Amino acid sequence: MSDDPIPKDVILKDRFSYPNWFLSLRFNALSRGVWHLIDPDAPDVDRSTGPRKLPSLEEYTAEANAQRKKQHAQALVQWQNSHIDLEQRSPTPEAPKELQAADLKEQYNTDFKRLAANFREEAREASRIDAKYNNIQTWISATVESQILRNAQTTLVIQGKTTIQDLLRELRDQLAPSQLSTITTVREEYRKALCLAEVGHMKHDR
Repeated sequence: MSDDPIPKDVILKDRFSYPNWFLSLRFNALSRGVWHLIDPDAPDVDRSTGPRKLPSLEEYTAEANAQRKKQHAQALVQWQNSHIDLEQRSPTPEAPKELQAADLKEQYNTDFKRLAANFREEAREASRIDAKYNNIQTWISATVESQILRNAQTTLVIQGKTTIQDLLRELRDQLAPSQLSTITTVREEYRKALCLAEVGHMKHDR
């Protein structure tokens, strides 16, 4: 999908405009595959991890030894918990030999090439997602009334929060219609309508 700016035909300026604005936001975020990153009702999304780092030969060797020790410990527990008589059991699992970097160099080189290819693809995908994420962020900045946006951003800065997900939660808390707010808003609009009707009636009498 294109990452051109999303049409800004829906402006968030009050509780009345929130439902249509949020619907438009959700549709565009879903179509770009980033809704799961900004959904205000979902658990916190951590986008600060960045690209993964390829392991060095030493790190690769340490991980291999750790896995071998873990497997040996599991095998030892299973052997100890066996219901077979000691005389009939297989020998006690032997502790694994500590591997050296030289022992794994060839295997490491093979895995390194495979991991490097996978990481490059992950980086490309992350770049595409970032572009779509930033596209949504630009749309929000352009479609939320400036004073509402500043108020929400000020609150978030004080709380040390900066993600789109945080911003959407703040806008939701401020503007999403609740049962009480809907009743209040309807009453306010009803009073405005009555006032307009009275003014119109007075002008008609004159």
